[in-house]
Amino acid sequence: MRGIIQTIAIGMLLLGLFPRVPDPFYVALRWVVSLAFLSVMMGDQVQAREKTATEKTMSIVFIVLFNPLLPLELNRDLWILVDLAAAGCLGYVLHKHELADKPSGHTS
Repeated sequence: MRGIIQTIAIGMLLLGLFPRVPDPFYVALRWVVSLAFLSVMMGDQVQAREKTATEKTMSIVFIVLFNPLLPLELNRDLWILVDLAAAGCLGYVLHKHELADKPSGHTS
């Protein structure tokens, strides 16, 4: 099942919006989101299709923001915005790839 890491990351990003989530959850969130965007950038979803510059740039930005090795310290309000943006971007990429995988229905 393609896109499983992205789907898990979206769920975790949305769970992270709730107050009083334990700190170890955020450590795991950083790893999962970084891996999800790394897989988007590296093309594990649609290997035959070349990634757009926007997808690559978006992936790099979120990999830097969620870097688990050198974590950025942002306040809660900023992290909420970053989490929503990351979930939206991953959702967009998943939707885009689903559309690309569907047959067009046209016959030549």
